[in-house]
Amino acid sequence: MTKIGFAYNLKSDETLHETHIIDSAAEYEERETIDAIHNALKNISSDIVHLPCNAEFIENVLRAKPDAVFNIAEGFGGRNREGYAPTIFEMMGIPHTGSDALSLSLTLDKAHTKRILRAEGIPTPDFKLVSDVSDLSDIGFGFPMFVKPSREGTSKGIRNHSKVIDSDQLKKQVEWVLSHYRQPALVEAFVDGREFASAVLQTETTHVLPLIEVIFHEGKSPFYSYECKLHIEETLECPAKVPLALEREMQEYTLAAFELFDLKDLARLDIRIDQNGVPQILEINALPGLSPHCSLYPIQAEKAGFSYDDMICGLMERALGMKNSE
Repeated sequence: MTKIGFAYNLKSDETLHETHIIDSAAEYEERETIDAIHNALKNISSDIVHLPCNAEFIENVLRAKPDAVFNIAEGFGGRNREGYAPTIFEMMGIPHTGSDALSLSLTLDKAHTKRILRAEGIPTPDFKLVSDVSDLSDIGFGFPMFVKPSREGTSKGIRNHSKVIDSDQLKKQVEWVLSHYRQPALVEAFVDGREFASAVLQTETTHVLPLIEVIFHEGKSPFYSYECKLHIEETLECPAKVPLALEREMQEYTLAAFELFDLKDLARLDIRIDQNGVPQILEINALPGLSPHCSLYPIQAEKAGFSYDDMICGLMERALGMKNSE
């Protein structure tokens, strides 16, 4: 019988928490997401071995010897953490879902992502990487600005006070990121327009999923902050109501970025429309959330005709196909 490995990180695993970061577990999974994926994988095999990505991960993979792995492991500690699990699988010759270590590490590093996008002519907001407050003397673009950690995901370090409108707020927010997250701060030109998520799903073929718009409630956070997600201060509309030309433009940029970073299987891009009507790529999420209840990606997949189980099994069968083709 085919043995399927399932690699992930649980929010409840206290060994992974960085005590100096309040939201250190934000990118990890709730038990209900793990259960939903496990139940979907049972459509393929009853032999499923769980591989939490913690200190015992390598030993457990060696012991389990899975035929292929469904991977949503975020890893822990450092800017290459999303690449840890895929690196182990590659060393052992084990096929897995999702992108490889290089693609995951590049897209987690927001500054590197933006440099590569710019080099290929894909629009992304003006930015500066700031390692010390002395670097703020020459930003190169005006207010409002947006400040966030340069190597985090799932809205870690993005608060309602991340948008700054003057030098005092900028300095305070940069100091907060530098001290709290112990990494450079990414300072961006704030794009004050509609926000969308565009996504790719690869099964037998490559699908650009329907756009979803994140509509923020009046008087609440005007962007997808930690507080916004925590208190559900947004409405999601999928498929998004946009002019056909704008939809196609976002889809073209999505596919271009997917290919540029050599992504595999799935990814989600966060996009805002600037004052000139140009889609600006904010981030690339090569490990998009797969919660059946609150993540954007499963909503988009469902609107494209993929049930939750279809989506999970399609990804897993693609990885198993790689194993069988060897």
